[in-house]
Amino acid sequence: MHGRRKENVTVQEEKKRTAKVKWYRNLMETIFEKRKNKEYDDEALSLTSEVLRNIPDINTLWNYRKQVLKHMKATIPEEELRELVDRELKLTKDCLIVHCWDYRRYVTDRHKVLPSKELTYSTEKIEANFSNYSAWHYRSKLLPLLYPDPNNHLPIEQDKYVEEFSMVESAVFTEPKDQSAWFYQRWLLGERYTEVKVISAGVLHNGVTFVVFNQLVDLNPTSLVKVDSNVLMSWSSLNGASRSFVWLSDVKHMKKEMKLVIEGKIAQIMPLDQQHVYVSDSYKFYQELNEELALEVKKQSDSIETLIQMEPENKSFKPSG
Repeated sequence: MHGRRKENVTVQEEKKRTAKVKWYRNLMETIFEKRKNKEYDDEALSLTSEVLRNIPDINTLWNYRKQVLKHMKATIPEEELRELVDRELKLTKDCLIVHCWDYRRYVTDRHKVLPSKELTYSTEKIEANFSNYSAWHYRSKLLPLLYPDPNNHLPIEQDKYVEEFSMVESAVFTEPKDQSAWFYQRWLLGERYTEVKVISAGVLHNGVTFVVFNQLVDLNPTSLVKVDSNVLMSWSSLNGASRSFVWLSDVKHMKKEMKLVIEGKIAQIMPLDQQHVYVSDSYKFYQELNEELALEVKKQSDSIETLIQMEPENKSFKPSG
């Protein structure tokens, strides 16, 4: 009797599965037909949400919703648009899939949702579940908007930076085997400790010196890179930002050659008629930590050592090369 009852349950489950597959196929056919016909309407939102609530990892449907929202933004009244945005945010509320969070960021970026409101949302999601990787990642995108470092040395301003370390420490001690918080901690530490390297440098045919770094760097006012000790260089970023991968300076006044100096050491002597010169990777430099941040980073390092002793087999604790 026991075996027969189990068989009946299996048959019922199979019927359910078959019905669900049929429902899914029919719905997807309708959706793809609407997308093909460029139908960007309420029905498209209704049909796609019906699927996404059950199967949220179909990125094609999230992209279709983006197209619908873009169309509606240009065609419906402002009040209706605000209501639509609220509904879209509710759709992503309980989803852990990265596609949901990407879609949420798309909605908030284009519809004037306050970053502070979204930061509160990410905090709530993290406190509810430390393993929510997408919430941690979303946080790393919001914080630089709300708490930019005035000195451009940190990913966020110093007080908030230390506060985030405290938050992530609680997470890694609560769920040490989950990697979500560890990845966020690496974002915090990585922005500080990634080795800054000059990838290449040279003189263009128009007499402009260029220097390319492996990451965003602020050359002013410290001038990490100089040309000759007797020549004052005025550097400007390629994109006009305070931090850039590429920095430019005019050396038309120089005659035959220039000496590129990094941290007081001559890295290259470059003839002005040579259009492109690579600089050796052996010339490396680091930005300094102040005392408070040094203590905080030391604290994080000690925490990692403690966890390694508690769970030596946990690969999450090992540094990333």
